[in-house]
Formats: sequence, structure tokens, C-alpha cells
Amino acid sequence: MVSAAVIESPRVGQNLRLQIQQTPVQESPIENGFHDEESDYEFGLEAPPPKREAFKGYDQIIQGIDGGSPKFSLETKDDRKNFVRLHGKYCTAAPTRTTLLHKLVKTYDPAVFQKRKPLIEFLLKLDSGLLKSKDEDGKTPFLLAVSEGDVDIVRCLCESTKNKKIVREAISIRAKKGNCLHVAIGEEEAEREMLDYLLEIIGEDTKVFTQIDEDGNTPLHLAVDYGRCNPPQSQLVSKLVEKSKEALGMANNEELEPLRYHILTRQSAIAEAEKTRLQAKSSTVDSSRQKDEQGRSDRLGKDLALKRVNTDNTKRDDTDKDEKKKSDLRRGPPSKDGDKQEHKEKKEKEKFEKEKELSRKVMEREAEQSKKQAMQREAMEKEAGEIEKFLKLESMRDRPRAETKKLLYGEGDKREIEFSLGRVAQSTKIDEKAMRDMKNHLKFESILQHVALYGLEVEFAEKQKGVPDGEGRTDFCAIFDWLRNTGGVKKILKIVVEDDHPIPTEVNNFRYAHSDAAIEQALSGFDVEIWDWRKIDISIETIATVAPNVREVHLYYSGNNAVLQGWSSSKGLGLLKPSLRKVHLHPHQGLEPLPRTQEKIKNFKYEVEKTGIDVELHAILPKHSVKEESKLKKETKKEEQRWLTCIDTFREFIKGYTSDFQRQRNARNLEPIKVALIDDGVDATHGTLSLNIAAGESFSEPSGDNLLCSNYYQSTQNHGTLMATQICRVCPNVRLYVAKLDEYVTDAGRPSFTIKSAAEAIEWAIKNKVNIISMSWSIEKMKQEDETVKLLKAAIDLAIERNIILFCSAEDKGENSTTGLTYPKCIDTYKVISIGAATAAGGAWEWGGHGDVDFLLPGHELHIPGFEDQISKHEKGHSGSSLATALAAGLAALILHCAELCSHGKFEELKDIDKILQAFRQFNVDLKEKSLFIRVWTIFEESLKSRRPTGDDKKIVESVMNALAR
Repeated sequence: MVSAAVIESPRVGQNLRLQIQQTPVQESPIENGFHDEESDYEFGLEAPPPKREAFKGYDQIIQGIDGGSPKFSLETKDDRKNFVRLHGKYCTAAPTRTTLLHKLVKTYDPAVFQKRKPLIEFLLKLDSGLLKSKDEDGKTPFLLAVSEGDVDIVRCLCESTKNKKIVREAISIRAKKGNCLHVAIGEEEAEREMLDYLLEIIGEDTKVFTQIDEDGNTPLHLAVDYGRCNPPQSQLVSKLVEKSKEALGMANNEELEPLRYHILTRQSAIAEAEKTRLQAKSSTVDSSRQKDEQGRSDRLGKDLALKRVNTDNTKRDDTDKDEKKKSDLRRGPPSKDGDKQEHKEKKEKEKFEKEKELSRKVMEREAEQSKKQAMQREAMEKEAGEIEKFLKLESMRDRPRAETKKLLYGEGDKREIEFSLGRVAQSTKIDEKAMRDMKNHLKFESILQHVALYGLEVEFAEKQKGVPDGEGRTDFCAIFDWLRNTGGVKKILKIVVEDDHPIPTEVNNFRYAHSDAAIEQALSGFDVEIWDWRKIDISIETIATVAPNVREVHLYYSGNNAVLQGWSSSKGLGLLKPSLRKVHLHPHQGLEPLPRTQEKIKNFKYEVEKTGIDVELHAILPKHSVKEESKLKKETKKEEQRWLTCIDTFREFIKGYTSDFQRQRNARNLEPIKVALIDDGVDATHGTLSLNIAAGESFSEPSGDNLLCSNYYQSTQNHGTLMATQICRVCPNVRLYVAKLDEYVTDAGRPSFTIKSAAEAIEWAIKNKVNIISMSWSIEKMKQEDETVKLLKAAIDLAIERNIILFCSAEDKGENSTTGLTYPKCIDTYKVISIGAATAAGGAWEWGGHGDVDFLLPGHELHIPGFEDQISKHEKGHSGSSLATALAAGLAALILHCAELCSHGKFEELKDIDKILQAFRQFNVDLKEKSLFIRVWTIFEESLKSRRPTGDDKKIVESVMNALAR
């Protein structure tokens, strides 16, 4: 035997001879029918010959290995040595040229594969780099093998290459159609065995799953294409996502992530099928019409023929009678004409029956084929539905809201993917009707990331029907029924329900929580995955009933050891296996000493973790206690300011005239005034605000366990709610577009909004084509501008370019207020209208109305119904330039509405910042005298003085607009 040191494969242009080092070694074991060449000796290979000679040599080698002439074998070492001597130059790779290995794969034939397999194995032992060599089309032997669709040859290539690093590199090499996964998935009849094997050998190499083809598609994009959604395609999609969740967020050349790509291909296929169906229906109608016409023609011909036959038969009968009279003795041979006719009719009948039978069989085949196609479409549609649901779930699990919405909707219309109501650690009552009114602006996705309810009680005008009886609460059933029936919600990933907060009743006692029966009814069918219903000592059976696939559970423990024992038993948390992965225990000390409670909790953790479920312990809380909350409300009776009294009167006049206008015959549709309220959200359950909200968007992400104050229809500090009431108080026909900003706490401990979220909110308002943007806030100017400020400037500039009227608040720092040092005013000091707070007398409020102020409106000690409990004992009412800003936005909306009542042309003319500034100045504003207070009564009150019971209200509206246009 001989051995040699390993040398690298030759480069192009090298001419290496077979080198054998004459050193005796022990005989090597036989593998796959021949010796392990790498341990016996090494071949030095010549450089590849010219292309034409190489291809001729490939054909001779393949012919020989298949048993043709010249025949050769690779069974012994001498056979292999001789093969290299004769054909070694054909066993190397040239750049971007077909190799012998390419040729073997391209001419793959299962009938001769076993004969060629030793040659494939030998070639890869000589040079494992052949596996990743590219041909003229940029394809490797591995890619070609995958495209053949036979797993045997792919398995042979992988198992014959001992250097697994080269296998992994070959797997990730791409051609125009992508890598091996792209090719395997893209085949019309993708072999499941092939795909399973590829996923097995790819292992954890996530790079393969995020590579793209020439259209920018990942393997996941191709797998979710509607045309490939035949069962069990959802299994492949699940495996691909499990291997790499990153691919879910990758967009192709059409800027479509896998979920939206799936939806688009599904919609396109359904539309194309409908088009084909209509064309086929039209073709069938035409064909039926032709058949009817042909049938009528055939029947007419048959009728004429039958008539002729009957006439001939009658004549024949008469002739026979005459002949019989001439000679009764003579009998001639029987006439054959009748027999021929009878035979002809019989043949025609048989032909008709055959055609009828043939037609019946064709119709049966067509019906069977149609039924089969319908079943295939049904199965395909069902599988596509499963894939879409799975992609949505994976897109929504553990992702921030903004990222999730991008994956679900891109830049298109968005739906709500979460729902929350109430206020943390406070008792909040909401009217059932107010809750149901939110359907006017809330459009839910079928899957919600979370539902969070805090300190909430739902009040009903009538007694609930169909809810469990007993002492336990049932009011949350209405909320979840509303989500299910009105919102179209099918699944909720996470619930957070505060159900241990004391709710005072009419008889001064307390009900702590919902009954198990109510919880089961409320959550039935939602298949919750993360459970945080904060009911003390909840029954695991209840969780198992409505959340059989729960992954994470929060348990609230009273301190009773029997509860822990029940939870840790097989009939406790054992009911939630195998899906349950984690338990959060929130314990109260209860009646027992603290050390004893700690010991019991420790034992619980040990017993549960033995079953493979992780347990996270939270701090032990003191014994649960109940304190009745104060029901005191401030009685603040105060005379309204003249400004507000005047506005309320004029608003009611305009509201009545608007109703009369819309009742008129042939009345044109009035365009609603669209106001974007950019603030901390709006409590949509407050009063009738839901009826004024047209749409909303949140630019605030939930933080920590508090999922509540991140939605636009909930206000963090009730600031936005207060502003919304003021805007709607002034203008009856306003439609609010609510944008909730992201908040943070400044170094001074005051809440403020982030500049980035403000810029995003303004861009969103522009997309919704609002007329007015109301920003009842200001942000201190940065000493050094960053990218977020550039975004804000760009958004403000675009809003001004679109002629959107912008209002913002002045600083409420009194004489310390600065000039040109707050956003957004400093971005454009003329086009961004700054509003300051005024006293009832019209002067600047001592803490507002200074610095960069364009106008003053009421903003001191305002009496606002429904918000009395937010006034401190040292205050007589609500104050601040933010209130004045909201009133200014409402006033601008009222002016635009009056213009629309006059004529749509007037409305279009007035939708201009300069025109609104001019209109505001008509309210007795004197810039020279620095009298910035807007005295609305100078126009509104004066106009209403001329009103008569039987007068023409249209003239009053026109007089108002004439006065504002002076």
C-alpha cells in the first residue's frame, strides 16, 4: 500500500501528475465498495481541457460507467488509479463551466443511477469543491440535483462530500431563481421528502432562509404563494418560520412581506378564477344557444321527413287495395319499402340512444371533474386560510405594535390589533352605549395582540340577558361579546383583566370579581395564549376550558395553601400541558406568617418546575384589603364666561340650521370638517365623543405590564379627552382624527411628548387629508438639532404646503416664556398659529399668553362638565393655553362649516391659512394695539340679533361669512 500528504485541488492552468509516495501502510477498510482514497493516496489532477473536448470526454465516461464502450469500473484501487490516469483531466472544475458532475446530474436517470453513483462519490472524494462549482448558467450540481426533484441524488451528493462546510456553502449558493430551497419550493410538484431532507441538512444555518431570488423573494415568499397552498403546505410554512422568524419581516421587490404577498396572490387568484368562471358561463350560454338552434333545425328536418314517410305509406296502402281488387287470386311478394323504413327508423333510434348515453357519460365526467375541482379549491382555500392565520399569529407574537402593523398592512389601511379600557388603580364606570358607539371608528383585526381592562365597570340601561346568575360580576361579558360579535375578533393572544379592584355598589358593599362561569362565557372561543385575569385563587379548570393552548399564565394567590396544592396537582396546572411553558405567581401573605408562606411558595415552585414548566415568583404582597373609595365630587357651580356662552348659543343655531339644510330636497352632502387632534389620546367612552371620532392611530408603544394607555381611544392623563370636548363644543360638524403621541418624563419631572412621534402623527394627519391640526402642547427647542427635529420640520413644511391649518399652544411659563424657542412654532412662526390663554376679561393669563402668541382665547378657570374631579382644591376651574388652542381649532372648524353651508366653493376658498388668519382678526383683534383676544360675540351675537322666528336662517349664516371676509 502507499500513502501521500493531502494537497489542495489544482487551480486552472496547473498540470499535476499522479503522485504516489511509496510508503507501506496498513490496508484501509472498504467504504461504499472502494478504499478510502484520502487515507490511501492522493491524486494530482491535470487542468481541465477545452470545453468541446471536455464535453466529448464526459459523454465517453458516462457511456462507459453505464456499461457501454469503453467500459470501466471503479471497484478496485487499480481501477480508480487507471481511471484517473485516463480521465483525470475531466474530473476538475473550470470557472463557470459545466463539469462532469454537472453532466451526471443533468442526465440523471433513476434506471441507471446505481451504476453512476460510485462515479459521483469518487469525483467528490477527489475534489469536494465540485459540489459548489457553477456552470454557464450559474448553477451548481447541487442546485441542478434539487431541480430534478429526486431526493436520492441530492442525498448522494451530500453524503459523498465529507467536508460538511462545503455542503453548507453549496446549499447557500444562489442562481437567478435563488438557492436550493427556492428551487425545491418553486417546482410545480414540490416533493415533500426533498424539502424535509433539505431542511434537515440545512440545520440552523438561518442565512439560507433569508436569501432572496431575482424577484427579492425569500423561500418563505414562495411557500406562501396561493398557487402552492395545497395541503399540507401549512406544515412547510410552519417549518420555515420556525427556522427563521426574520424572514417574516423581509419585503420583496414589490415591497411585500410574506403575509401581504400571500394575501395579494390569494386575491389575484380568486379574481382570475372569477374572471374565468364568467367567461366559461358566457361561452356555455353561447354554446347552449347554438345547440338550441341546431336542435330546432334537426327537429324540423325530422318532422318533414316523417311527413314524407307517412304520405308515401298512405299512397302505398291505396295502391295495395287497388291491386287486391283486380286479382284476389294473385299474391305478389310482400313490399320491402315498409321494412326498409322500419329498419331505418330503428337505426336512427339506436343512434339517438347511443348519442344520449354518450352525452350522459360526458356530463357525468364533467360533473365529477367539476366536483373534484370544487373539492380541490375548497381544500386549497382552507389551507390558505390556515396559512394566513398562522402568518398573522407569528407576525403578531412578541412584536411591537408599529412593526406588527407594518407586516400586516404596509402603508395601507390599518385595523386595531389591540383593545384596552379603564384606568390603572382607579374605578371607572362606562356606559354600555358609549362602548358600543366606538364601533363607528374602531375596526378590529380578527386577531388581537392583547385586551386589557383595568378598574372598569360597565353600566347597563337594561338588565343583561343570557349571563350567569350568582353574586359574581358579569359585566365584562358584554365587552367580550361586543368584540366577538361587533368587532369580528376571533382570537386574543393576551388578556390583562384587573378583576380584584373593589367596585362599590348601590348598597355600599363590594363585589370583587367575575364568577368562573362569567369568565368562561366572556372568553369562549378566543383561544388565549397569555393569561393574566387578575382574579384571586382562580380555578385552573376555568383557564383550561377557554384557553387550552395557553403558553403563559399569571396566578394571583391569596395565601391559602390548599390553593397552591390544587394548582400544582395533575388536575391543576397539569390540565394546561403540554402547551404551558411559564407560570407567574403573584402571592399575598394571607393569614399565615411570612416564613410559612415563603416555604409553601418554594414547595410550589419546586413541584411545578419538576414537570418542565418555568415558574417566576413575584414579590409577596401584604394581606389583600379593601378600602372604600371616596365618592365625593366637587360641586362647582360657576357662571360661564361670555365667550363660551356666545359660542354655545351660536353652535346650537348652526346645529339646527345644519339639520334643516340636510332635510331639504336635493340638498348636497356637506363635507365634514376634519380636525386632527394630536395629543395623549382620547377616552372614546366619554360622553358622545365616539360619534365624533372618525379614525385614530397610536404612535405610543406599551411599556412594561401597563398595556392600557397605548391606544388612541384611551387618554394617558385625560388631557386629549379634555381637548376633544372643547373642539366638539365649538363645532357641531367636526370629525376627529385622533393621534396619540409617545410620552416620556423630562429631567424636571414633567411629562412631555417625543419629537419623533409628533412628526409621525403629523404625517399621518396629512395622509388623512385633514383640514386642521390641533396641537395643545409645545416642546422646548433643542440646542442641537437631531434627525427627529428634521423629521418634524419636514412634516410641518408638508402640512403647510397642503394648506392645512396648524394650531399649537404657547408656553405656560408666564413672564419666563421664550420667543422662538419651542416646537412646533419656531419651525414657521407665521404659518403655525400659536394660541395663548386669556382670562374672562380678555387679558393674557399670568401663566399663559406670553412669548410667541398670535391670538388669545379663553383658557383660565373654565368650567367643563364631566371633568370636575380633575380640578385641585386650590383651583376654581381648568386653566392653560392648551384649552385655548383646542377652542381655536374648534372655532376654525366652525368657520369652515359655516362656509360649507353657504357654498362648497366658499368652503374651498376658505381652506387656507391666510384666510383663517384674516377671519380670526375680524373678531375685533387689533394687532397694532396688541389686542389679541378673539371676541366672538362681535360677529356671532350681532348676527343672531337679526334672527326672526319665521326668518331665513341662511341669510344669518351668509352675514357671518361676509363679516369674516371683510
